[in-house]
Amino acid sequence: MIAMLARPSGDLAGTHKMKNDDFYPGMKVALNGENGIVLDTERNEAGKAELHGVIRWDTEKEEDDEDWRGMFGSFIESGGKILDPEFEFTHLQNL
Repeated sequence: MIAMLARPSGDLAGTHKMKNDDFYPGMKVALNGENGIVLDTERNEAGKAELHGVIRWDTEKEEDDEDWRGMFGSFIESGGKILDPEFEFTHLQNL
């Protein structure tokens, strides 16, 4: 099961200009004219968190998800951008 999380607290909160080298839950992103949010993932059987990178796109569809886990570099190379945490979506509830 995948659940959305609010943006992280602490050092990551409130900044989109930090050095990012991986997805984190609550990260707001854009690619090819679409905006979305990185979802949190369940922990595996050993209790270890899985890689983050499932993006729920801001569309009219209830669940428009795309799996980019382990491909942050490819996401950025494909034109992906990190949005300001204050960005407001059209269809997704803002967290």
